[in-house]
Amino acid sequence: MLHYDSRRGVYSIVNRARKRALIAVAIPIALVILVFSFKAHFFILPFATIEENGQVVGGYVYGNSYRPKRVSHILVTRSENGQRHSYLASIHGPIVFDCEDWTAPHLPLFMFLDVNPPCVKVYLAEEIPLLPKTPERDIKATDRTFDFTANDGKRVTVKW
Repeated sequence: MLHYDSRRGVYSIVNRARKRALIAVAIPIALVILVFSFKAHFFILPFATIEENGQVVGGYVYGNSYRPKRVSHILVTRSENGQRHSYLASIHGPIVFDCEDWTAPHLPLFMFLDVNPPCVKVYLAEEIPLLPKTPERDIKATDRTFDFTANDGKRVTVKW
């Protein structure tokens, strides 16, 4: 019902609608700012290729920037012994982290906490588990190419 507000000279229903519209716009904007400020976000690199020992194989690659020249970290997911397996790589390090049981979801964009990313494990001295033997990674990184040795011993080359 429309009520005339004599103090303001306007219809109160219009003011209520404006307030609701402002709240409906402000909350999603605040959530987006909150999510992007406290998370590491990765974008799929649609034209990236993964090679194993020189042969192109299936899989997907994420970069921490949607601009290929600004990528400093990549997440590589490929099939290893019939199951998907992910690696987190720092290009400027260069270093490769094995994501073990966690695999990156196949989405255009995904995020995880900056504080405790799933591929980087931190243990107290008395909690350190016996880790499986991993091969020497022999990492080679250039502007848009990253080479390393995977857990199964295959040479993996990622280009984007």
